[in-house]
Amino acid sequence: MKSSGRALILFSHGSKRASWSRPFEATRDVLAMKLKKNFPGGVHLSFLEGIGPDLQETTLQCAAHGSTEMIVFPLFLTASTHLKEDVPAEIERVNQQGKEHGFHLIQATESSISEHIWPNTISRVNRHHAPPSSTAVVLPYYGSKRFASQWETLLETARIQLEQQGYGPILPSPVGHVVHGSPEPTTKAILKGLDAKPYAIVLPLLLSPGIFQLKVIPQAIDGVPEPLRERVRFTPDGILPDPHVDHWVMKVARQCSVTDSD
Repeated sequence: MKSSGRALILFSHGSKRASWSRPFEATRDVLAMKLKKNFPGGVHLSFLEGIGPDLQETTLQCAAHGSTEMIVFPLFLTASTHLKEDVPAEIERVNQQGKEHGFHLIQATESSISEHIWPNTISRVNRHHAPPSSTAVVLPYYGSKRFASQWETLLETARIQLEQQGYGPILPSPVGHVVHGSPEPTTKAILKGLDAKPYAIVLPLLLSPGIFQLKVIPQAIDGVPEPLRERVRFTPDGILPDPHVDHWVMKVARQCSVTDSD
């Protein structure tokens, strides 16, 4: 079979909800158009968990269409077990199988997307049209005990970026496994924000709308007494799609297509 050329695979966590994948699908579609010449084998999606496809399924599909080399681009918000351990391990596992099918995977980067989200983060908070000087911002985030320092760095950057726009206080609230998906930390953060300012914006520092935006955060807002609840602003959105992330992926992917070319 004639090779269709190198392929690019966007690789992220995944979810059991199909809606969670839609921002990634939008990202894939933009990149497929922008990187057509660099990756004639196409731009594809793959996920560690959830409804898939997983990395093996995606690579076999690419190989069936003639791609023998695939660039795997991890899309994770911060350093984590997934980015530091699971992604390299999965690439190694699939590469072992790729020897039988004549294809090879290359990891594009070990960096997270955290450095590239701030312009769009500011745009997201400004869409609520709340006066910055009168508005606290609550930041629900997944969190990790093992990678707590990386999350602290991310949240500190968020605080600086939002305070420069005039918002404050900036109040992080973990929603992931470190609090067992409890809405209580977010409720407490909202109440603390409303104690300081007339309005509170709840801004998910999460990649894609999922269970936290659709269930945990609404439960947290329901925990706020009704007279105060009217002062809370929340949109169940996520970081992706983000044009600045797209630009970063395109830059790194193009470098890979030159550096690793035959």
